[in-house]
Amino acid sequence: MQHSGFDTHSDAGGILDEKMEEFNACVGAFVAEMKRTGTWEQVTVVTLSDFGRTLTWNGRGTDHAWAGHQMALGGALKSGQASASAPREFGSGTFAKPSRNLP
Repeated sequence: MQHSGFDTHSDAGGILDEKMEEFNACVGAFVAEMKRTGTWEQVTVVTLSDFGRTLTWNGRGTDHAWAGHQMALGGALKSGQASASAPREFGSGTFAKPSRNLP
């Protein structure tokens, strides 16, 4: 599945709500089919993106940044797990601009 249109410099809330509803419907149908066929325990779904978003609002949306959220879903995966952490202090010397953490 390819799902695009997340480049939301403006109207982030409205666009993101719509995109996540579409994503949920597609992934939900896929998961239901995998469960129906008895293969969900052998499947892992991973999301990928080539860019992230700033944590702060630009007045209309968010801007490009270095990190983004990714998801892994699957019948054999433990739920509720996080595999990364956020910086301890936002606004420290590791930021080029507010909410843009350097890699």
